Amino acid sequence: MLSFTDPMILSIIIPVYNVEPYLEECLDSVFAQNLADCEVIAVNDGSTDNSRQILSEYLNRYPILIIIDQDNKGLSFARNTGVAYAKGEYLYFLDSDDYMMPNAVDTMVKAINSTKAEVIGFNAMANGETIYIPSFKVSDNVKSGINFLCDFFIDNGFYPNVNVPLYVYQKKFLNYKQLSFKVGIYHEDVLFSLLVFYYSKSVIAFNVPVFNYRQHRDGSICTNIKEKNLLDRSNICRELNVFFMEQGFFNRYFFNTIFYQYLYNIDLALEKAFSGSLNIFFNKADEAIMKKGITNDYECKLWLLATINTNLMLAFYKGKLPNWLRKMINCGFTLYSKINYNILK
Repeated sequence: MLSFTDPMILSIIIPVYNVEPYLEECLDSVFAQNLADCEVIAVNDGSTDNSRQILSEYLNRYPILIIIDQDNKGLSFARNTGVAYAKGEYLYFLDSDDYMMPNAVDTMVKAINSTKAEVIGFNAMANGETIYIPSFKVSDNVKSGINFLCDFFIDNGFYPNVNVPLYVYQKKFLNYKQLSFKVGIYHEDVLFSLLVFYYSKSVIAFNVPVFNYRQHRDGSICTNIKEKNLLDRSNICRELNVFFMEQGFFNRYFFNTIFYQYLYNIDLALEKAFSGSLNIFFNKADEAIMKKGITNDYECKLWLLATINTNLMLAFYKGKLPNWLRKMINCGFTLYSKINYNILK
């Protein structure tokens, strides 16, 4: 039998919107956990399919389930609603088309009790088949978010993932720093996570999968790419740049993450035939922001090519240029970067 104490250790927040085919698997995975000292909050974000009926059926079976109904206002608003109702010392955000791995809550609670960190990261499975994040090195020591991001890249060659369900967050920390999910935008995890890393004084990660990420499902925001996806990503990069400038903060690794957000945006714009609107997603101001994130000669070449011709840049990036042209770019732009940016080792 489940037992509960007050205060609770963990609040599991599940935004729900038209996920009828996946919701039962998600909820079954949650209620199969050891939920002592935990609560489960489902925020029904104006679903128009049978998602609300499914939630009602689970409430009959599991009275500890808390259901909050609201008009459709998007994922960010639903998460923020869950935070407002949560009583847990820590918060975990689970997307309702994903599901938790066995013993995930025990893993989270053990990490919370042993570290008391403001932010605790984990790994995931992808589509129930492979590890979501390739094997990565992690430190046994709690670090500031800034050091965590920088050291993670130095140790692994890639940045810590910004996908929110990979982390458990201390509610007191989020409230104190007034960190919430920006409403009305796509890719809100990018903005939220980089601000979390900037503000947090204690972050640690464990290479243990705690949920299964259902990638590329029909109807998901990341699958059905629209111009709004690209515009929102660019606006996030601009907002982060303004914020860091106001804070007097410059860290090459933080801006390098922004660099690759722009690179991804340019790729999508051309792949999805949004090139006619590319100047909206990547203008002179964006070029200047992207430049701040250059960390090596190769990235300098990409940036220089992007300012000249984005199609040429992507061909260079994806190895689709004739050998003679690639050699010419490598020779000419290497000299240019040495003279102008002094970023070569």
